[in-house]
Amino acid sequence: ASDGILIHNTRNAAGRFANLDFRVNNADARIALEYDDANDGGLHFITDNDNDPGTRLYIKSDGKVGVGTTSPTTMLHISESTGAESEVLRIETDIDSTVQGPQLYIEGNKIGNSNTIATHIELKRNDDYRAAGVKITEANDDGEWFVGASYKDEGFAIGYDAINNDAERPESSSLMINSSGNVGIGIT
Repeated sequence: ASDGILIHNTRNAAGRFANLDFRVNNADARIALEYDDANDGGLHFITDNDNDPGTRLYIKSDGKVGVGTTSPTTMLHISESTGAESEVLRIETDIDSTVQGPQLYIEGNKIGNSNTIATHIELKRNDDYRAAGVKITEANDDGEWFVGASYKDEGFAIGYDAINNDAERPESSSLMINSSGNVGIGIT
């Protein structure tokens, strides 16, 4: 370690911690380094809500970051397993500007030629009765657009619904392509 404050736990068994604790009244939080093996450890950011401490953010020794998981398998791995939240990532801006709003930018294969899979976004569903796609809404409009695999696995759909916020349902589709490749415009 370099000059500065050092918190040192000399025990060398896996699962041992060296941590910095914070407390305000009865609210607790800590930053803890967990020893995994020789020269290897992960960094936990922990909050203790109602005597239920849990790692909220974790950085593995290889640099992978987990939010809601201590076993991240990608550079950023977000996991919500409590069933309490349906929204796990929000990107927004509150600035009043004439420039465009928030963006999600994905760029792949900047170096050389590659025959690997193209840059893409994969929406995976585990239930044929749920839709997987993109919903587009406006703040001043009650309606919504949907593009993707429709509800009940009836095919690819582009739909609009101004009443029930069910644009992913086949009956809201303006265009439907079923699994046989048949195309319906204005009908499902």
